[in-house]
Amino acid sequence: GNDLSRADGAALVSSGHALDNMPRARRMHAPDAPLALRVALPLADRIAGGWTKRQAEVAYYMLAPEPPLQVELAREFDLTQQSVQGHVDAAGIDELREVCEVLETHKTAL
Repeated sequence: GNDLSRADGAALVSSGHALDNMPRARRMHAPDAPLALRVALPLADRIAGGWTKRQAEVAYYMLAPEPPLQVELAREFDLTQQSVQGHVDAAGIDELREVCEVLETHKTAL
């Protein structure tokens, strides 16, 4: 329905408990996730928390499953490719992608 105060269900109850137990300053939390993801999320949260607006915009595209070429993103944002690379480096995008790839590749083992 349209009345969220009357909503129920497993997903809503589970997310409510997760929010209740989530550390105050954290934006990413998955208490029922596999251990590897539970360990990776606080680090990702810490990294993302330090992003500038432009770094977050670049990260949005560069962390996609099929990211654009940096030169394409540079055109989109009216930047140089070197500037996009600087945002990628400063935001830790390559390191975050590596962690995501490991988690995806080994998700059944983790």
